[in-house]
Amino acid sequence: AILGIYKRFVTGKSYKTAFREKYPLCAAIGTTLGEQKAYSIPEVEITAGNGESHWISINSTVIKDELNRMLGVVVFLNDFTELKKLEQEIAFKDKMASLGEMSSGLAHELRNSMGAIIGFAKLLLKRKADPESQSQAVDGIVKEAMNMETMLKSFLAFAKPLSLKIEAVALRDIVEECYLSVKETLKENRIKFKVDSDPELSLMWGDRT
Repeated sequence: AILGIYKRFVTGKSYKTAFREKYPLCAAIGTTLGEQKAYSIPEVEITAGNGESHWISINSTVIKDELNRMLGVVVFLNDFTELKKLEQEIAFKDKMASLGEMSSGLAHELRNSMGAIIGFAKLLLKRKADPESQSQAVDGIVKEAMNMETMLKSFLAFAKPLSLKIEAVALRDIVEECYLSVKETLKENRIKFKVDSDPELSLMWGDRT
C-alpha cells in the first residue's frame, strides 16, 4: 500500500524485479540476505506506483528457524510523509519569521544609511567653496551607498549562507566615519558630540559592513 504496488503483480517474483525502481528497498533486502544481519535506512524519499512522493524508513532483519538457519528476510516500512510535511511547514514558518526580523533590521540599517547620505548631501550644498569638505562628503555618500548595496545583496541572498568579508578593521576609522555621517545633523540640532577613542587602538579582524 505504501509503495503503491499490487500484490498480484509481484507474488512469486524476485525482489529485484518487484522493487526495481525502489533501489533503497532492494539494497536493504540484498544486504540482509548477503550478510545475514539487520539493515536500516532511517530516512529516504521514494516515488510510489501512483507517482506520489513518500518519506519512509526501512528496517530489514533476518528470519531464522530453531536451528539458526535463515528462512528469509522481513522488511518494516514506516511512512512518515505527513510528519515530514509538518516539519517543512514549521521550517518555512520559522524562515518567514526570520525574514520578518531581518526585514525590520534591514529597514533600520537602510534608514541610518539614508540619513547619513542626506547629511553628506547637505554638507555638499553648504561647502561649495571648500573642495576638501566637498570631497569628504562625496566619499561619505559613496561609502554609505555601497553599504546599502551590500546589505541588500545579503538580504536577497537570504537563502544562501552569509558571505563575510573578513579583513583587518580599524575601529577608530569606523567611529570617525560614523561621526562624519551625522556631523551636520548634530550641528543643526545644536547637539555637542565628542569622539574619544584611543589613538593606539589595535586593528581587529571582522567584516567592515
